[in-house]
Amino acid sequence: MRRLMRGLALVLAALAVWGCAAGEGLTLPEGTRTVEAEAFAGDTALEEVRLPEGVTVVGAGAFAGCEGLDIAVFDGQETDIAEDAFDGCGPALLIRAPQGSSAHRFAAAHSLDYQAGTRYRALIIAQDYQGVEGVNPLLGPPADAVRIRTCLQGLPGTPWEVTTAANLTADQLCAVMAGVFVEAGEADVSLVWYSGHGGYQAGYGSFLLGTDREWVSAARLRTVLDRVPGRKILIIDACNSGGLLTDTALQSRGSAAGDDGGDVDAFVSGMLAPFATRSRASLAGSGYFVMAACAQDELSYELTGDELRYGVFTGSLLTGIGYRVPQGSWAASPAADENRDRALSFREAFAYAQRETRTVMQQYGISQNAACYPENCGWFAPFRYR
Repeated sequence: MRRLMRGLALVLAALAVWGCAAGEGLTLPEGTRTVEAEAFAGDTALEEVRLPEGVTVVGAGAFAGCEGLDIAVFDGQETDIAEDAFDGCGPALLIRAPQGSSAHRFAAAHSLDYQAGTRYRALIIAQDYQGVEGVNPLLGPPADAVRIRTCLQGLPGTPWEVTTAANLTADQLCAVMAGVFVEAGEADVSLVWYSGHGGYQAGYGSFLLGTDREWVSAARLRTVLDRVPGRKILIIDACNSGGLLTDTALQSRGSAAGDDGGDVDAFVSGMLAPFATRSRASLAGSGYFVMAACAQDELSYELTGDELRYGVFTGSLLTGIGYRVPQGSWAASPAADENRDRALSFREAFAYAQRETRTVMQQYGISQNAACYPENCGWFAPFRYR
């Protein structure tokens, strides 16, 4: 182990060090006040560090270049942290700190993932439209809802509280979101995972479909979710869902052979009606993290058989997180965890799901290009294993 200790304010003769699966952990001893500049810089073996309540200063570059550092725990309320104290650390470094503490505020201001009394709430909406006149029924969403719940509840590092709802009208869809997240705070994470029908209308934008055949636009979703503080994740497995991400139509990169785009969900025809407000507002904005199963001009597909029912994008994402679909079992290690740090970032999860969805659909000669906002977000890890 290489530990660079350049002039700590207190001599750390009693450092507590413990072994981790892929590295080491460190607890600074009680009584430590200052972690001097570059004190642990370049220690690539360091995986986790705990700074006791008395630490009031973390100097410049104190943990810079600690490429394996995934978790930094602050016990105190007030710590003066240098801007570059954690430069070059693990890509999904997690700051654990008391809510409202200076470490919490530091993480939020520097695009670092954090847990500060954080509660993780998830709302799974599964729309199969069975018995809804004029709407094609779906087979995948009910089974996907069970898998999503199992997956989220199996992540010890992000303890998700899961609520499931099914076959909601447009008004109910908005109301249940407001209700589930009514107690959310600034440090919390709120997830909506929608599996159901979606569509697109020129001049209006993409929308989700309630069981009353009414539309829920991006603008309406924003009206509800803008009232929810904290970080918000939306995973939308629906046709034309890419149009929810941007005010400008997000087109696919071209269709594969055999996909002429002509069958744009027959359920939409006959339902088009004038709207008092025609808005193309998007779900892209501060605090939002959105995955869409396909481009604005594409369909999102489900695979069905005697015992095989799942949305291709949802199945790909769950498999990437570690809960394999359709096997219905946990993998030894998550397929999407590229750097094996047991913290699956938004970027890693989406990149795997996008790639796997394309691969599956290309076997059928169909183009399905998932989209996300923001792109290449590697610092926020909503799926953690420790």
